[in-house]
Amino acid sequence: MIKILISIFICVCTPIIACEVSLFHTYINLNVEGDSFIKSHKNCNLDIIANINEVLAQKSGIVSTDPIASSLRFDHKGLTLTPKTINILLSKDLIKQDNKNIKLEILKSGTLKRLFGLGPKDTYHADCKDCQNPGVHHLAITINGREDRSTRKFWFKTKTSIEKTILYANRSIHYNTPLKKSYFSIKKIFVSDPEKYFSSNTPIHFFKTSRTVQSGLPLLQNGIRPRMLVKNNSPVKVILRNGALQMKSIGTAMGSGKLDEIITVQNTKTKKAYSGKIIDFNKVLVEL
Repeated sequence: MIKILISIFICVCTPIIACEVSLFHTYINLNVEGDSFIKSHKNCNLDIIANINEVLAQKSGIVSTDPIASSLRFDHKGLTLTPKTINILLSKDLIKQDNKNIKLEILKSGTLKRLFGLGPKDTYHADCKDCQNPGVHHLAITINGREDRSTRKFWFKTKTSIEKTILYANRSIHYNTPLKKSYFSIKKIFVSDPEKYFSSNTPIHFFKTSRTVQSGLPLLQNGIRPRMLVKNNSPVKVILRNGALQMKSIGTAMGSGKLDEIITVQNTKTKKAYSGKIIDFNKVLVEL
């Protein structure tokens, strides 16, 4: 009986040892995996540290630490996090982006460090020439420490991708097949080499395949070639345009051509020849 009372007394009176975790005020998080957000800690076991890092790795922007501490106190009683708010910057926050439909990705590089903690008076500067454009570039991050008056510079290889509307074949399309819209489905994806893909803004029926396109694959520029829209000596519709004025006539093509190519057409009645641009099947635009 005495042993039981002593045990109860010890359980009731023994104070909970608080885990105190100190964080940086600002973080630059470049897709970190396995690095730690913890600046310092006291009376904390490895499980607490791991849980805090796991939560913070999913955060960005201005983050309040009180709700995080509260959510973890069920398993870790007495946990405190300071400061009350922190700012977590991601790679997309480092470079001013005029176009919201771009994505900046940090590639593997010589700099192994991907998570940087800054004090309340520390400053940083990020410089990436041409990062607004698709492709592979180099990002330089300079961190100036106020307290120790230090300057650290880190280099990273980056890849900028832009959102583009891509055509994906919903069936296998054989070589030399004239293309139709019904052969494709449309998807928006981020690509770092948009010039590689066929532009969905161009009428697809003006082209045919230059190789077999497998079902489920995107339509690439090197997988198509323009169709012949006008044949030599064939009748064509001619649009004569002079500023805002426009009239139509019939002519004869004096050569063959594809979309946007320039050919000579002869007016059927007057026999006068004009140079015009092919704009459709058997249709030529003549600018006067």
